[in-house]
Amino acid sequence: MAAGYDSNVSRESLALTLAPYLLGALLNWALLGCLSVQVYIYSLSSSSDGRGLKTLVYGVYTLDVFQTAFATYNAWMQLIWALGNFETLLDYIWSLSAVQILAGILSCTVQCFFARRIWILKHTAMMRRIVVCIVVLAFLQCFGVIAFTALRVDTDIKPVFAQQMVAPMIWLAGSFICDVLIVGSMLSILKEARSQTTIKSTESILTKLIILTMQTGLITALTAGIQLIIYLLRTSAAMPQNQYDLVPMFMLGKLYSNVLMATLNARTTVGGGEVTTVANKSSIAFRTDLTDTSRTTEGSTVNGGEDGVGANDEPIAASKERRDVSYCA
Repeated sequence: MAAGYDSNVSRESLALTLAPYLLGALLNWALLGCLSVQVYIYSLSSSSDGRGLKTLVYGVYTLDVFQTAFATYNAWMQLIWALGNFETLLDYIWSLSAVQILAGILSCTVQCFFARRIWILKHTAMMRRIVVCIVVLAFLQCFGVIAFTALRVDTDIKPVFAQQMVAPMIWLAGSFICDVLIVGSMLSILKEARSQTTIKSTESILTKLIILTMQTGLITALTAGIQLIIYLLRTSAAMPQNQYDLVPMFMLGKLYSNVLMATLNARTTVGGGEVTTVANKSSIAFRTDLTDTSRTTEGSTVNGGEDGVGANDEPIAASKERRDVSYCA
């Protein structure tokens, strides 16, 4: 221990206060490792993607690298460089603020990405309204985390109800509701597409996409919900003084980034040491018209010839309104 350590501080109290910085940094690094693998797989199979999508992917990855650097620096400052009596443990230093703000920016970016996918896939008035709600909530929760961070950093502002409850409620509740809307909308679209096809292989693909949507969408919603519950319990004195709500905060931005990459990489298959894009070289390139139940089409196989269409040829269009559902898990 550093010189000047306050012997009156119990080991249990230190554990409640210090553990979130260690656990948060470790989990942040672990999720960055998963994200790096996802980005590598994407780099091998993204030749057909536009410049905008590639910029989004590599931009998000860059922000995540910076977030991990800030998280590591914060853990160093709190666990190693803290003063002997640990009076700074409950302070919001700038590196923790940076981690939190980047989490809000990353979540807003990914939520808007899915909102755009839903807008493209479904043209009904109700779905368009839902997309508008998703975008509004995405920006609202981003502004909420920025406001919450500003209130915590500004030491001249005394703890008030708005600081303790309103700002984090806007941030975490907004993020939770936004994720639920995204999951519900995507499930509705995919289930409708599955009900319109009679092709077993296509139905199997859509079933896998539905499972992927459930897994990736609910994990971010649950993480935001858990963080909100812990924070509310802590501020209401129902729990001992601790900062365990910081642990899911360290994870939240990385989880959104991994969800984005898992969705994009769902278009690819890995086998024999190679990664190939489903739409170009794998067995099925599925396209369906969500507004026309009369026709469904299936692309050619890799050997190019069973359906009279080569492996690199465009599948037959079922109608003018076809959308690539397999790319929108």
